[in-house]
Amino acid sequence: MKIFPITLFQTVALTGFSASVLLATTPAQAINLINNGSFENSSLGSGFNFVTLSAGSTAINDWIVTSGSIEYKNQLWQASDGVFSVDLSGNNAGSIAQTFITAPGNQYLVSFDLAGNPAGTPTVKTLRLSAGSSSQDFTFDVTGKTFANMGWSSQSFSFAASSNSTTLSFASLDNTAYGPALDNVVVTAVPWETDALSVVGSTILFGLGLWRKNKVSQKRSEDL
Repeated sequence: MKIFPITLFQTVALTGFSASVLLATTPAQAINLINNGSFENSSLGSGFNFVTLSAGSTAINDWIVTSGSIEYKNQLWQASDGVFSVDLSGNNAGSIAQTFITAPGNQYLVSFDLAGNPAGTPTVKTLRLSAGSSSQDFTFDVTGKTFANMGWSSQSFSFAASSNSTTLSFASLDNTAYGPALDNVVVTAVPWETDALSVVGSTILFGLGLWRKNKVSQKRSEDL
């Protein structure tokens, strides 16, 4: 029986193609677990500069103001995503939160866009992100920024869930009327990355095994 040799180059090319297909298709599973992360939906309509919302308000769909007060911005300044955003200091330091479903032990990645109200002090705004029992502070310097050029900056934070649901909270640490600005909140589950890498590794090992088996079969054919 004629044995057609498979070269190492062909094996690497085949497994590399398979790996690229897996990595290209797997990220589709990374769905945003946060609803209304860009604050585009509310009961307040549009066409205003800002509306001040106090603790207990659920006017912004899927979010609740959990302390102090915030300002829901529309036409006053440039949003990062869409036309709405939030100043986490309304009349004073405020906070907002949303609870979403998680799996205990799983890793999650939070990303969001951060800026600051350039109309007043402090110059460096401070935001605290909390997810379950994990938290981190983020700062933004408004020097040189304007309502037309907010200078939005992408930030990220990862945490491990400890229960079937996790509350994500963003709080201003600036007890003034000019706080950190927030927009474009996204939370995704991280495990799909590690799962994909393990599958890619298995695919490469399978390809190398196939090449070795072909080499053995080819040697036996030549001996006959």
